[in-house]
Amino acid sequence: MKWPVNGFAGARYNIGDTEVIRMQGGRQAPLESAAEQSSTGMDWGYSGSAPADLALSILASYTGNREAALTCHQAFMAEFVAEFEDEWSISDDEIRDWLLKRGIL
Repeated sequence: MKWPVNGFAGARYNIGDTEVIRMQGGRQAPLESAAEQSSTGMDWGYSGSAPADLALSILASYTGNREAALTCHQAFMAEFVAEFEDEWSISDDEIRDWLLKRGIL
């Protein structure tokens, strides 16, 4: 999978074995959860508490503002996270454009 230089990516290797990373300037680091809604952690590919946790974590990491992320993470989950496949990526540019269209940035 080709990952963006700046953005987020995830991979599901087996049931319950997932990895989500934040890429910045070509450097990778695990994405830390900004939420505790799900007892199973962050996940994707459907609508629910684990994908909502991922959406909130992505937006909080990108914006640096958890409160702002809380205002729109459910819509972000529905539009993006619920549609992610086993391997996915989303660039900072895509996130910025989405937030700008909603007047959040």
